[in-house]
Order: sequence, then C-alpha cells, then structure tokens
Amino acid sequence: MFECIHAWFVASVPAVAPPCEAPRVVEDPPPAASEVDRGSKRILYLVSGRPLRAVARERDGTWEVRGAGGTWRALPQGAVVRAVAEREVLRRCAEHREALADSRVPAARAGLAEWMFANGLVREAFEHLDDLLEQHPHDEHALALLQDGDLVALPRAGAEGEQGAERRARLRAWGAVRGLGAREVAIAELGRAPEREALRAELASELGDGSPGRRAFAAQALGRLFPGEHLEALCTHAVLDRSDEARRHASRALGASGDGAVLAPLVRALGSERARVRLRAAEAVGQVGLPAGVEPLMGALTAAAAGSGAGRVPHSHLFVGTQTAYVSDFDVEVAMAAAVADPTVSTLIEGAVLDVGVIGVSEVAFATHSRVIRASLERLTGERPGSTARAWEAWWRRNRSRWQAPLHPPVTDAR
Repeated sequence: MFECIHAWFVASVPAVAPPCEAPRVVEDPPPAASEVDRGSKRILYLVSGRPLRAVARERDGTWEVRGAGGTWRALPQGAVVRAVAEREVLRRCAEHREALADSRVPAARAGLAEWMFANGLVREAFEHLDDLLEQHPHDEHALALLQDGDLVALPRAGAEGEQGAERRARLRAWGAVRGLGAREVAIAELGRAPEREALRAELASELGDGSPGRRAFAAQALGRLFPGEHLEALCTHAVLDRSDEARRHASRALGASGDGAVLAPLVRALGSERARVRLRAAEAVGQVGLPAGVEPLMGALTAAAAGSGAGRVPHSHLFVGTQTAYVSDFDVEVAMAAAVADPTVSTLIEGAVLDVGVIGVSEVAFATHSRVIRASLERLTGERPGSTARAWEAWWRRNRSRWQAPLHPPVTDAR
C-alpha cells in the first residue's frame, strides 16, 4: 500500500535514531545457486541512512534489487552498509510488539512505529499508527512522527503549470482513501500551503461532499489545521451525518479545540426524543475525548436505566371482538297511495379493548443505548468497572469529584 522513498541516489538524509535495539545480523547458511538467482526478501541499510525493503541478491560484491516485471537493478557500489533478512527484522518487530502489548503509554507505541520506519517496515508502521491514532487521535508523539512527508509517496506535483488549488485537491483526494496515519501525512503537507484562507474554505466546503471518505478527511483536517473553527458544521456532522466514519472524525475535530464548551450541543442531543439522535450523541461525546463529557454521559446512563431516557414507552388501544349488523325495524311512509318501508340497520359489538405498550422494542433500545454510553465512558476514562449500568453508577459514586466539570455554551462562527 505504502511505498518508502528510498533516495539512495540523492543527498544523504540523517537517519532516525531507533528507540529500540537494532535487529541482529544473522549469518545465513550459504545459499544454493538457484536461491542466489531468485534473490530473497531483505532489508538493505543504505549509506544515506534509509532502509530499502526489497527482494535482493548480491553478486560479485554488488547488490541488486528486483523491480517491476522481474528485472534486476544494480545499486551503486558501496551504497549498502549491511543487509538483514526480512524475516529476522519481522521477528524482532514481533518481540517488541509483544513487550508493548499491555502498555498504555502512547509514547512507547509511537517509539515502536519509529523503529519500524527506521528498519524499513513501512506498511507495518502505518498499520501500527492507525491503531494508535484510533485510540488516541491527538497523540503528540505519533503526530510529530507523521510530520515527515517522506514516509510515504505523496501525489507528485504534476505539470509545471499546476496551481496551488490543484495540488491541494490532489492531496485531499489522496488522503480521503488512506488510513489515519497516511492522512496525517497529507494533512501536514496541506498545512505547509501558504494559502490558508483558501484551504480553510475548501475543507469547509468538502464537509458537504457526497463521498463519506472526503467528508471524514475534511473534518480531520479542519480539526488539525483549524481547531476551534466551524464548530456548528462539525457538531451537525458529528450527530446527523449518515457515515459512521464522518461522524467519528467530526467529533474528534471538535475535541481538537480542547474546550469543553463544544460539548454543550451534544449534551442537549443526549436528551432528544429520537432514539437514533440520542445514540449518536452518546457516541460523539465519547469520540470528542474531553473529560467534561463524563458527567453528562453518566446522567444519560442513569436516566436510561431508570426508564426516563426514552420517555414513556409507546402505548395504544387494541380492540379484539366481533361486530354484527342486523335489521331491527322498518320506517314506513305512506304518500300519494304508495307505501315505502326503509329498513333500520343496527349493530351489535362484542369484545374487549386492551391498553398495550411496545415494551419489547424499548428493552432492546435501552440495551443498545446503555452499551454505547458505556463504551464512550470507557474511552474517556480508561476505566472498566463492569458491563452494567449499575456497575458504572457505583464507580461514579466513588469518582464523581474527579470528573465533574462545568459546561458553557460554545462560541461558534454561526450567525
């Protein structure tokens, strides 16, 4: 998916210092002649300081790498400092992953991604960073690492006459179909553009694009490059957008401002009469990621458990019975020597009227609503007291003072 830029033919770039132990060089047994011809997967550490991951072979002291179509390309003499079997580097990576499996320190996990980049495991590094940013969208260590535009092959500059708007459009289209880590690289590149006002207008306009990926990328970029702006539009997309991805990134963009006041519209939505709006609002508060959202979520969880979160369950009347029509009499009229008899039709109703409520549907809605609120609380607090509302209420009684915070109406750019 991702291509590391291996510029062994350009000026040397200082290598990133690996935070972990470098992979040990293992002496493989002498390969057979057929294996030398085919080559093997290796990590080549170049004199420029950059790693090259490729199928490679060494012939007469010169390293060759296999390119597209199976053709071999020789590297300059002395360009390779050392070569390590890819399987050995992957083994060391698995050991580091296992050592950090229980770590909740984002900096350590970002350090592992830095080690992966320094050792040529670009695809694995971005997958690792995607997982990290999914849990910690604003982690400063991961974002600092992704400021390097050389980590992936960004869209090329195109023709000489390409304007800044065309370049920005290419970057937005490229980022809209990438993972979280690659998107951050594209956003950092967009942030270097001098036309800040034009970029702001383009991102705000793209919030209304028909593509969910483009809306999500626009929200992510607004939160990163223009935090605290376009709050009304972001609030709307955080709750009402049809795409889960777009709602998630709009919520995180709200949290990038760091101001708990952005939660006020979402907290009001927690009390909506529409179950879907309440559900999405609970998800959004958790994705915003601000501690001020814990108290309103606990209030919504308590109300839902008490049966007041969704109001009175729907009620109606149900009639079960029979209705019989019969002729009970005749109205006789005599006029001008003519007699007319109109029948009188009566009805007989037998049965019972029942008062019914749709309790079954309400129970399912409460279970779903409670699960979403608890997931948001886990995301905000890092705690897991239990899988029931009662367990969270007990936790809240013990920890209320740590999470109570005032909410103020947000200042938006809306008229």
